[in-house]
Amino acid sequence: MSKWIMIYDECYEEIVQEIKKTREEKYTQKEFSQKLGISQKTVSCYENCRNEMNIKLLAEICEILDINFMKRMEIFFKAYSSKKKKKK
Repeated sequence: MSKWIMIYDECYEEIVQEIKKTREEKYTQKEFSQKLGISQKTVSCYENCRNEMNIKLLAEICEILDINFMKRMEIFFKAYSSKKKKKK
Protein backbone atom coordinates (compact mmCIF):
# COMPACT_ATOMS: atom_id res chain seq x y z
CA MET A 1 0.00 0.00 0.00
CA SER A 2 1.24 3.47 -0.87
CA LYS A 3 2.15 5.89 1.88
CA TRP A 4 0.60 8.72 -0.18
CA ILE A 5 -3.03 9.69 0.17
CA MET A 6 -4.99 9.82 -3.06
CA ILE A 7 -7.22 12.88 -3.21
CA TYR A 8 -9.51 12.03 -6.10
CA ASP A 9 -12.47 13.90 -4.79
CA GLU A 10 -14.66 16.66 -6.18
CA CYS A 11 -12.20 19.39 -5.24
CA TYR A 12 -9.27 17.65 -6.97
CA GLU A 13 -11.40 16.96 -10.02
CA GLU A 14 -12.37 20.65 -10.19
CA ILE A 15 -8.70 21.63 -10.17
CA VAL A 16 -7.93 19.10 -12.89
CA GLN A 17 -10.85 20.31 -15.02
CA GLU A 18 -9.69 23.91 -14.70
CA ILE A 19 -6.20 22.84 -15.75
CA LYS A 20 -7.55 20.88 -18.72
CA LYS A 21 -9.80 23.73 -19.89
CA THR A 22 -7.00 26.28 -19.63
CA ARG A 23 -4.50 23.95 -21.31
CA GLU A 24 -6.90 23.37 -24.22
CA GLU A 25 -7.10 27.14 -24.78
CA LYS A 26 -3.31 27.47 -25.01
CA TYR A 27 -1.68 24.16 -25.95
CA THR A 28 -2.29 20.76 -27.45
CA GLN A 29 -1.57 17.83 -25.13
CA LYS A 30 1.60 17.16 -27.12
CA GLU A 31 2.85 20.76 -26.81
CA PHE A 32 2.01 20.81 -23.11
CA SER A 33 3.69 17.48 -22.43
CA GLN A 34 6.86 18.76 -24.12
CA LYS A 35 6.83 21.90 -21.94
CA LEU A 36 6.55 19.71 -18.84
CA GLY A 37 9.03 17.07 -20.01
CA ILE A 38 6.51 14.23 -19.64
CA SER A 39 4.69 12.05 -22.14
CA GLN A 40 1.42 13.01 -23.81
CA LYS A 41 -0.10 9.86 -22.31
CA THR A 42 0.83 11.07 -18.82
CA VAL A 43 -0.88 14.42 -19.47
CA SER A 44 -3.97 12.52 -20.60
CA CYS A 45 -3.91 10.36 -17.46
CA TYR A 46 -3.69 13.46 -15.25
CA GLU A 47 -6.51 15.20 -17.13
CA ASN A 48 -8.74 12.13 -16.79
CA CYS A 49 -7.88 11.54 -13.11
CA ARG A 50 -6.23 8.21 -13.83
CA ASN A 51 -3.02 9.41 -12.18
CA GLU A 52 -2.53 11.99 -9.47
CA MET A 53 -0.12 14.90 -9.87
CA ASN A 54 2.42 15.57 -7.18
CA ILE A 55 2.43 19.04 -5.66
CA LYS A 56 5.60 20.16 -7.48
CA LEU A 57 4.14 19.25 -10.86
CA LEU A 58 0.83 20.87 -9.98
CA ALA A 59 2.66 24.11 -9.07
CA GLU A 60 4.63 23.98 -12.35
CA ILE A 61 1.46 23.39 -14.38
CA CYS A 62 -0.28 26.31 -12.68
CA GLU A 63 2.69 28.55 -13.42
CA ILE A 64 2.79 27.57 -17.10
CA LEU A 65 -0.97 28.04 -17.49
CA ASP A 66 -1.10 31.21 -15.37
CA ILE A 67 -3.47 29.64 -12.83
CA ASN A 68 -3.29 30.98 -9.27
CA PHE A 69 -1.77 27.99 -7.47
CA MET A 70 -2.18 29.40 -3.96
CA LYS A 71 -5.87 30.17 -4.56
CA ARG A 72 -6.46 26.62 -5.80
CA MET A 73 -4.66 25.17 -2.76
CA GLU A 74 -6.65 27.39 -0.41
CA ILE A 75 -9.89 26.09 -1.93
CA PHE A 76 -8.65 22.50 -1.66
CA PHE A 77 -7.57 22.84 1.97
CA LYS A 78 -10.83 24.51 2.98
CA ALA A 79 -12.79 21.68 1.36
CA TYR A 80 -10.56 19.02 2.90
CA SER A 81 -10.70 20.69 6.32
CA SER A 82 -14.50 20.88 6.30
CA LYS A 83 -14.76 17.19 5.35
CA LYS A 84 -12.47 16.29 8.20
CA LYS A 85 -14.58 18.30 10.69
CA LYS A 86 -17.77 16.56 9.52
CA LYS A 87 -16.27 13.15 10.32
CA LYS A 88 -15.66 14.09 13.98
